[in-house]
Amino acid sequence: MGSQRRTSCKNPVCRNEITYHSGERGRPRLYCSDSCGRTYRRNKSASAASKASNTSTEREKHREVLRCIIKDLSTVVTRISAQAAGDMGEPGCYEFLSEVRQVAEEVGYLETAAVQHARDLRVTASRVAGILGVHPSTVTREWRPSRYARQMKRREMRKQQRWVRSGTGAGPTDTARQEGHLPPPRSDSDPRPPDADLPLPLPDSHTFASALSFMLRTDERSLAELARQARVSPSYVSRILAADRFPSWRVTSRLVTACGGNEAEIRPLWNAAHDHISSAPRRVVDGTLHDTLRGLHLSAARPAAATIQAASAGKLTISQIQGLLDGDHLPDWGAVRSLVLALRGRPEMVQPLWEAAAAHRRPAPPLESPIPFVFG
Repeated sequence: MGSQRRTSCKNPVCRNEITYHSGERGRPRLYCSDSCGRTYRRNKSASAASKASNTSTEREKHREVLRCIIKDLSTVVTRISAQAAGDMGEPGCYEFLSEVRQVAEEVGYLETAAVQHARDLRVTASRVAGILGVHPSTVTREWRPSRYARQMKRREMRKQQRWVRSGTGAGPTDTARQEGHLPPPRSDSDPRPPDADLPLPLPDSHTFASALSFMLRTDERSLAELARQARVSPSYVSRILAADRFPSWRVTSRLVTACGGNEAEIRPLWNAAHDHISSAPRRVVDGTLHDTLRGLHLSAARPAAATIQAASAGKLTISQIQGLLDGDHLPDWGAVRSLVLALRGRPEMVQPLWEAAAAHRRPAPPLESPIPFVFG
């Protein structure tokens, strides 16, 4: 029998021994198994990439990203806490669901950033794996430096999409909505405009989602059946209703047709949401004033005229509300503006339609007769 020689596996975390026989051909084995060798090379590659980027500047960038995620997460948690303490009915429920989804996303980004921070501090993969309750290979595979960069880039894109859809940063009204505060009670000396007591407008995407949601809920069929008839997945419809996805008009039309709704009422709301999200909005005002007001009424779950009157702080009469929704008469812009705000719509979306309707219905001046009349 030939002589034997023993040596240790080259993988530092492996303690297995390799036995060589004097008569064996080929190069000596460096690792106890092929899988052990692949693990060592993968870890070595990840470690080299981490060391290459682990400068003080990179570490500070990673730390700043971590702080931003924590700050944004704290802000949205505070916001949903305020929402949970208030009214959870329509359309606030969908805004609440959208915020909860954002929390889940931010927690995932926070975990990725925390692992990268640990990597910057040279914490071993086995130690991180023990804290997270996973295998060390999962740490090196799922939280690679390249994946960290992709995740943070995706986070910035998602943040920009939410910024565009919610219309943040457009003025004091939007700031108040972001912080979850309603306007304080007015006093007699309050210099604010008269409509400050009216509800804060919702983003156009939420107004559209609320109207579509109410339309679908009035149908007796399940959401899955309506989605199948519209040739989309139920999960996609759920994301539409949560204002997390914005559908094309073709999909919207199929959903409205599936539940027997009126496309004329939903189209102006879809147009407004599309123009708000699109980087190149259309300049043509579509729809009629009547259809748009009925669409806003649909978005508010079709409240009774008395409920709308209360929401308008008494600025509208029951007959005015019913006349506007039925399209029987056209009052002045002040009354239309109060109705739009009571339904949590944006007056600037409706004003061009009111101006067009007012110009169309304005009576022509009486013609002067060329023949003088003599009374005597």
